[in-house]
Amino acid sequence: TDQLAGFVEADLETLAQIARDRHGVAEPEPIIARYQELLKKWEGIYAETGGDRQAMTEALQREVYDKVDLASYGQ
Repeated sequence: TDQLAGFVEADLETLAQIARDRHGVAEPEPIIARYQELLKKWEGIYAETGGDRQAMTEALQREVYDKVDLASYGQ
């Protein structure tokens, strides 16, 4: 609904202000935008898998762990 969308938008503005004021994040908007993108991505993956635990585990492996470069991780 329009009311919910308005609330979410206002909440994001508040979140950005808290990030600036309390945590010293100079430009929180790109971080918030990226989080929203990833949230949509994982909502889609969840919908595709029907929340099946094994399928979600495989998606996590494919989408996160397989992309970690073990040769340079932590260095």
